[in-house]
Amino acid sequence: YRSYSWEELQLYGLDLSYGVLGWNEASWSGQTRAPPSQKRRWSELTSLEREIATSELCYFRDNWDGLDMTPNFGIFPYPKPKQRYVPWSALD
Repeated sequence: YRSYSWEELQLYGLDLSYGVLGWNEASWSGQTRAPPSQKRRWSELTSLEREIATSELCYFRDNWDGLDMTPNFGIFPYPKPKQRYVPWSALD
């Protein structure tokens, strides 16, 4: 849903689900900071956030945490963990 505008989320009734995760029109459009849930790993979300992410937004642990879900038939057949993007200026 990242390519959707907030108005499109409202049209499809997804604004309420994203609202539970802390999003609003200003944060979705980049006018204000993303909510804290954006930087949390799946295990750090509240049970309500996980329930909404799963049942309404089609997230689960692997895709929320950004794991590479491409089949890997090489000699090391496990997904490679992918870190969430952190701007260079935010690194310590």
